Amino acid sequence: MLLDARPRLGSRLRVKVTHVPQEGSLRVGEVVLESDRPFRAATTIEPWMLALLRGFGHGRTAREVYDAARGAGQLPDAFGPEDVATLVAMMIERGYLEVDDLVLEG
Repeated sequence: MLLDARPRLGSRLRVKVTHVPQEGSLRVGEVVLESDRPFRAATTIEPWMLALLRGFGHGRTAREVYDAARGAGQLPDAFGPEDVATLVAMMIERGYLEVDDLVLEG
């Protein structure tokens, strides 16, 4: 069900990216998602997940976001559709993504 939902970025989402020097250039070292709705939450995610997060909010389903990221080679090989559904559920719960209430009831 969540793979067919059309999540959008949470209205209270904040993304903090820390860059660190590595091999002579700056690389993303840490990505922290924050929100204060429905309650205060902060979650550190893997840097590659930021590319996946950017795919939400364009009217696409979670499955379409996953397929696009998979096709672009942005996901680890072992990260499958079930994993994206679990990630979407966690992000909805913490306010990083939002969906219409009907999706949650259905």
